[in-house]
Amino acid sequence: MTHSDSESKGRDEPHAAVGYRVGRGSPPLHTRFKPGQVANPRGRPRKKQVTLKDVLLAPTPVMVGKHEEMMPLIDTLLIRAKSRALTGDRKALHYLIELTGSSVLAKKIIKALE
Repeated sequence: MTHSDSESKGRDEPHAAVGYRVGRGSPPLHTRFKPGQVANPRGRPRKKQVTLKDVLLAPTPVMVGKHEEMMPLIDTLLIRAKSRALTGDRKALHYLIELTGSSVLAKKIIKALE
């Protein structure tokens, strides 16, 4: 048995007729991916898209008195802005007024504070 006979045993005959050599980087044609075929059809799961709504509604730990309570982040932000506005923080007051809308009463309050 010669060297060429041992190589042709593992190969299919159609490849030998074409002159195709099976080896490293050259797999047999019947084991190659067909057009449109992928190696991992299910693939890696996609990352979940995080929206602003998801972030604002995410439960956040807040200290209420001596115990910790979970509440949505938006509620936490509004409570903090309200307490700062009540202590005289003008930025917090403007923030709350912008959130509630531009009503006539809100404009009068801003003018009175300036």
